[in-house]
Amino acid sequence: MNVAYISSNIGLDGTPAFGRPIIEELDARGHDVLLYRHTNDPAVNAYQLGQIKSQAHRVFVDWAQVPLDVVLQQWGPNDCPVIVRAHRIEMYNREFIKTLPWGNVACLLFIAKHVQDRFLEAIQGEPPQRVVNVGHVGVDTAFW
Repeated sequence: MNVAYISSNIGLDGTPAFGRPIIEELDARGHDVLLYRHTNDPAVNAYQLGQIKSQAHRVFVDWAQVPLDVVLQQWGPNDCPVIVRAHRIEMYNREFIKTLPWGNVACLLFIAKHVQDRFLEAIQGEPPQRVVNVGHVGVDTAFW
């Protein structure tokens, strides 16, 4: 299965800062990981997302921030499932949250109940198809 990993939070080595354990686990399970590498060039970013969309069976967006807005505008609920992980609430602009088509999200993951509650208050329109609170920041590959 082709699994896209999309994040604008890239570490110094060019891989997603919090995503390495997820990517390693997907690799270990035999999935092909399509890694998005965010740049300062909107044309390059759009090209990458277009290429990923044509190949991905599942999309995981880490951090509910740019480029999530582009992903949710391009991927509808009838395309491959989009899974989003939300982190600390202080990272989010409520106006940004209000503008997104959350009904295009197959599953929205949270790391804490208070983050989930405050985040969901800001969503307007159709909610995500599923909401899950994993209750921890780290990546527990046995759990996943």
